[in-house]
Amino acid sequence: AGIAMLLMRTKPQAQRAAGATRGQLVETMPAQPTSAVVRVRGMGTVVPATEVQLNPRVSGEVLSIAAELVPGGYLDEGETLLEIDPTDYRLAVSQARSEVDAVESDVALEMGRQAVAVQEFDMLGMTMSDEERDRVLRKPQLEKLQAGLRTAEARLEQARVDLARTTNSVPFNAVVRDRYVNVGTQVTPGTPLARVVGTDTFWVEVTVPVRELQWIRIPRSGGEPGATARIYNDSSWPAGSVRTGRVVRLRSDLEPLGRMARLLIAVEDPLSLEPGEGNPPPLLLGEYVRVEIEGRELNDILVLDRKWLRGGDSVWLMDHDNQLRIRKVEMA
Repeated sequence: AGIAMLLMRTKPQAQRAAGATRGQLVETMPAQPTSAVVRVRGMGTVVPATEVQLNPRVSGEVLSIAAELVPGGYLDEGETLLEIDPTDYRLAVSQARSEVDAVESDVALEMGRQAVAVQEFDMLGMTMSDEERDRVLRKPQLEKLQAGLRTAEARLEQARVDLARTTNSVPFNAVVRDRYVNVGTQVTPGTPLARVVGTDTFWVEVTVPVRELQWIRIPRSGGEPGATARIYNDSSWPAGSVRTGRVVRLRSDLEPLGRMARLLIAVEDPLSLEPGEGNPPPLLLGEYVRVEIEGRELNDILVLDRKWLRGGDSVWLMDHDNQLRIRKVEMA
């Protein structure tokens, strides 16, 4: 036991030695102040900018329908959509014209009687009031016939308008979404004929966080230019395909589920109908697309990749002595 205690008390002790300094191999990049444009990203749905349901202005039987009046058919502005039987309306025009001719004849006869009355009045040389003179010269009779002439002319004009309305046309360049009538259908002013969508412009309704609206140039009137937007559809379009548009309005209500703001982005010639080489892919109604909106420019800032940010608010710096420094940054 004594020997064991002696060995334990006299055991050798390890001496502490100075460790060698070893540097960690890291990747660095210079950070220089610059300018950059904020880009706001969101997802959106393609919706029509102009959509109407066409109804007839007169009643009758549908005689003919345009060949393109089918779902997906394209119609140019002013192109005839369909024609309603005009027989009754032509007869109405003829009848109204006869009424005008008859009243014009009565007016001519009355003006002749008035001329005779003037000659007789001058021969008599009588003195009377203006009101009595007008009665003697048959002025009230002439005014009544002239009023009847104006009424007959109005009926004739209305008959002509009704006849013109038997031919229904498209008010703008459009694509047909639905057709509700066929040849032989009896229609009235309340009967829907077709639903068409304007092809000159589509809207992309994109949702973005409300806090990011501060970066986007949103016009408040029709003459102000909105922010430029780039539209992508990674799942359907060929690689590298992109459409461009402009922000036209901010909707006054929030998206009900996510409480996001909704912007309307106008895209011209969305279906790529204009002739030309290298036309971009068409935008289809209801299509779900990715949108990148060009925001305002920031000056004198440092642009860093996301992977350089540590903990959400710090970056690692290398000083002039090749030492690591951790510094908090403010996100623009």
